[in-house]
Amino acid sequence: MMSSPVVDRIKNLIEQNLESNMSLPEISKRVGISVFYMSHIFKNTTGMTVVEYRTLLRINKAKKELRETDKNITSIAYDCGFSSQGYFSERFLKVCGMSPTRYRSEKKIQENVIIQ
Repeated sequence: MMSSPVVDRIKNLIEQNLESNMSLPEISKRVGISVFYMSHIFKNTTGMTVVEYRTLLRINKAKKELRETDKNITSIAYDCGFSSQGYFSERFLKVCGMSPTRYRSEKKIQENVIIQ
């Protein structure tokens, strides 16, 4: 995949503000380009939309939380920037192919197998 200084700035901004629900117009304004251009260059460079990228980062953060903490699913959803536990579970299922609860339980089983 190509790299672009503008796309790198967008990614950094999203990563630094992952828990907030910064809108696309807010992101584009902070980067200094139009929403249309931002969306176009980001998709052409990364193969995904800005929203898909942010969701993927949030899911990856949630997976880490599910593996490494005993926080409840709702807390993890909000900590990772999702607006509700239901929406988080829906996105998690779509991206990972299983629910957050199942992901956590399967990771715990894998850990137990490795430890023994």
